[in-house]
Amino acid sequence: FLEGEFEPAEILPARERLHGQFLRLLRGAGTLLERSNDPAKALLLYQRGVEIDPVAEDLYRGLMRAIAAQGRHAEALAAYDRLSEMLHSQAGAKPSAETERVRGEVRKAQDDSASQLPSPVEHAAPQRIQPPHLAKPSLALLPLTNLSGDPTLDYFSDGLAEDLITDLSQ
Repeated sequence: FLEGEFEPAEILPARERLHGQFLRLLRGAGTLLERSNDPAKALLLYQRGVEIDPVAEDLYRGLMRAIAAQGRHAEALAAYDRLSEMLHSQAGAKPSAETERVRGEVRKAQDDSASQLPSPVEHAAPQRIQPPHLAKPSLALLPLTNLSGDPTLDYFSDGLAEDLITDLSQ
């Protein structure tokens, strides 16, 4: 709330109050989304919250749960590591027992999912599993750069890239 702006002393309590209310709303909305089985939306809220308050342990716990609910256990554990580093550098503290419990649950889920993977001996031929976002071939066109040294020819590289994109999209 107006951080970095004109800061008379009477604004500071209002800023802190609004900051707290905002984080409580994020927590509540994230919890509701987790309960309604929508971890992707909960994840977005928790990410926004930890951007604003990088040492909010309860938001990190929600973030870890939302990431793990999507099967991305290593990322959830990386979020724990970020929190641990932030707490240590900013307050000389360690994560709470509740955060450690969530970390333990994520590790257990990671171990369980790893143990459910078939061993290579079970299948004679390896199966290639393609992620859904790679099911269709895709093509990316990077911007073209005018290397001629003549700035009047910049339009040519821009126009060529636009023409290629238009032709490929058809």
